Amino acid sequence: MTAVGTNDAIALFDSWDLQQSALVAQREERFDLMLEVIAERIAQQGRSPAGEGLRVLDLACGPASIAWRVLRRFPESTVIGVDVDPALLAIADAAVGARSDGRFRTVRADLSGDWVRELPAEAIGRIDAVVSATALHWLDPATLTAVYAACHPLLADDGVLMNADHLRYDVATQPALRRLAERDDERTQAMFAAEGAMSWDAWWERVRATPGLADAARERDAWYAGRGGPVPRASLEFHLAALRAAGFAETGVLYQRYDNLLVYARR
Repeated sequence: MTAVGTNDAIALFDSWDLQQSALVAQREERFDLMLEVIAERIAQQGRSPAGEGLRVLDLACGPASIAWRVLRRFPESTVIGVDVDPALLAIADAAVGARSDGRFRTVRADLSGDWVRELPAEAIGRIDAVVSATALHWLDPATLTAVYAACHPLLADDGVLMNADHLRYDVATQPALRRLAERDDERTQAMFAAEGAMSWDAWWERVRATPGLADAARERDAWYAGRGGPVPRASLEFHLAALRAAGFAETGVLYQRYDNLLVYARR
């Protein structure tokens, strides 16, 4: 399998960031808040602002948008990115791995399976922060519950979990809120389309046309073709209850814009 070139991967990474910003209002603000929480944690521990010894786990990392921001903010940190998508992981390895001096590694694993077994043994119980963005809503409630339960023992004492995601309003019981959120999404998409953001489908066509990614894209397409239909969306209340059931001592919401939230839990 031919590897994707670094310059091509960086271009895809940048265009991914733009199209994702069109799908998620104030996406960068969510990332900034995640980084501030991590910075506050290491400051309270008397650790270097550069993040000496900081370990972060990026779940469903995609092309490593959060990982890249962590690595830049904390130049002595390390990040593990977990995803099942071979094309996105190839982009992450080439775009982020190539620019992180060995501080970033990817693990290909399915969160609906025994993904913890694929992690390096030295990371267990020593992760400072588990992070994820715009991904875990793809998990059915039972799998989401299992993922949260698996994250708890991975974290060091007082380690944190932060999940930024669209937790959609219920169309039957929250119709007015649902309409407000949809209008906000439409405005965001129009704004970023004017700045040149690609659609989801157009971005994936670009991936398939990029040298070195054709095989990974075909493997990805085959994997997703074998999945079932849409899964039930877990509510905010379900997320918080699942985190409490997993043993987290503190849970809550760090950020909310309509149905776009950043959920927080502390071990």
